[in-house]
Amino acid sequence: MLERSLETVFCTTDVTVEWARPGDGSFWEPASRVLTFEQPRAHAGASAADVAEFAALGVLHEALHARYTTSLGSYPRRREALPSQLRPAVERLFNLLEDYRITALGTDAQPELAPPLERFMDEAARQVAVEARSRQGDPDTAGPRSQQNQLFFALLTRALRPQQSLTLHPNVERRLDELLPLVDRARTGSTEDCGLAAVATVEAVMETPLPT
Repeated sequence: MLERSLETVFCTTDVTVEWARPGDGSFWEPASRVLTFEQPRAHAGASAADVAEFAALGVLHEALHARYTTSLGSYPRRREALPSQLRPAVERLFNLLEDYRITALGTDAQPELAPPLERFMDEAARQVAVEARSRQGDPDTAGPRSQQNQLFFALLTRALRPQQSLTLHPNVERRLDELLPLVDRARTGSTEDCGLAAVATVEAVMETPLPT
């Protein structure tokens, strides 16, 4: 049923839908054209309506990947050439840049989808803040524990929410302004552009002489 719905609503063809293993997330595999969806499950403090809403938002988001994600091009090779400790950060930034890109394309093509897509992006930005807070305390402050970590948090946040206001250390704010053009150029490009922008940005973060 989901496969037929995707073809009808999003004009996607030759897409196979599978459920993820328990505990795994949703993802799109372009080579095999397989959409794997996270299985809805109960969460403490979440109502059945909340679970259903986020399951539906996940389906919508991954359907946009099936429709708008393009070739990775040289990105995987460039990512694998990096030191192994940098690759998770690159992949995280790449995923958020690509999420923004496909969301913008989906909203432009079908404006009626804007409210649920905004809801999904709001939750993604909230998750970035939760993850940062769990590692380094409040990242949205003029006195962060690590300026370098705060710079990466700010880049992740702005990848999803370009206009979001943040409270940053002055050193971080200056460097962020210098790096944002790398991120912004990827927004109107391809999937490969998002990946290469992520590589260049993380390399620049690591070269920035900020206290860690």
